[in-house]
Amino acid sequence: MNHSDNHNDLINLDAYLKRIGYEGPFPLQADYEVLAALQWHHSQAIPFENLNPLLGLPIKLDAQSLNGKLLNQQRGGYCYEQNGLFKRVLEQIGFRVDGFAAKVIWNATSDDIMRSHKVLRVTCQEGTFLVDVGFGLAVPTGPIPLAPGTIARTPHGRFQLLMTDDGEFKLQVEFDKSWHDLYQFDLQIQQPADYEVFNWYVSTHPESMFVNNLIVSKPVANGRLTLSNNRLTTRSLDGDDTTQILTSTSEIRGVLHDVFNIDVEPLTGLDEVLNRIVQENS
Repeated sequence: MNHSDNHNDLINLDAYLKRIGYEGPFPLQADYEVLAALQWHHSQAIPFENLNPLLGLPIKLDAQSLNGKLLNQQRGGYCYEQNGLFKRVLEQIGFRVDGFAAKVIWNATSDDIMRSHKVLRVTCQEGTFLVDVGFGLAVPTGPIPLAPGTIARTPHGRFQLLMTDDGEFKLQVEFDKSWHDLYQFDLQIQQPADYEVFNWYVSTHPESMFVNNLIVSKPVANGRLTLSNNRLTTRSLDGDDTTQILTSTSEIRGVLHDVFNIDVEPLTGLDEVLNRIVQENS
């Protein structure tokens, strides 16, 4: 394992494994079996959520903050937190992990897109994989071989990597028997300072979707759940969608707590923001 002289730089692995409900294989070896099992459990246990930017609260990416928010406070987070936590966990186990920056092209209406999404390259004896536990509504629940043209079968559907004309990787997901673009990236390794800038921008910019909209998502055993403002959508693995419109602050609070297992009690100002969301979307 990789150890740091400063324990504040370490993720509490015992708390992490308990949080995600991981029960094996043990011991934690830096191999594909462990990588796939951790990704599967993590993605279902720690929801994608943007409550901090929505409430004007800071997003902190240091290990101590990740331990506190995602492990001890029964909260989730978005890509910089999720993949930041997962990167540190994997490195402590002994994996080689690099971070890249991706342009999200899912439903994009313009080619002028900043790199705003953190993704990981994980190397182990079995190969090199794209790993991402922070993409919300279409998060991959299994490693994807970092090889163009490969179709990866994950527990939540098929993904494929293609190469663009300008030499970038493009990730697609299969929905409704057709392929949909998610994001594209190159192999330029990003440093913590790079992510600090990206994170600050998307969590504070007045026009950021994370500042203006409630977005919560997680995969479940039989599909995916997404809360977009006051619309709770359930997408089953066979492609059927059902959407429920939440018409009150208490309904949304209940879904956050009961469905996504988020502890919302300490969040001051939440009711005012949820009431605005209900009013704007009714």
